[in-house]
Amino acid sequence: MGRLFVTNIDGPVYKCKRCQVKITYADPAKRSLPSADFPASFGKLYYVMECYNVVVGNRVAIAIDGNINDSMREISCVACGSRLGLRYESNDRRLMYNQGHFLINRYKLRGPRNGSDDEN
Repeated sequence: MGRLFVTNIDGPVYKCKRCQVKITYADPAKRSLPSADFPASFGKLYYVMECYNVVVGNRVAIAIDGNINDSMREISCVACGSRLGLRYESNDRRLMYNQGHFLINRYKLRGPRNGSDDEN
């Protein structure tokens, strides 16, 4: 193994449900629910602009509205390796506004104690 480098962020945050490493801020201004274009098999997703302590993995091809979208990569927790969601990486000019943003599965996160929308 090696040494684990984890970025520490302050304030109300969402953590990995499995290992409690801080992933993203819980500020509603920095996250939102994405449009309904994604398949129901993904579950509830957060569209997040900033994400920490994740590892970007392989490219994923997803069928949205019958079209194959291959502009996403898997992201995993840096500590435990659990798959958290997807990251946009697009060369398509129509999707450039999504470049570098994240889609995180809501059921993989644990929210702050006060004001959390955690479903557990």
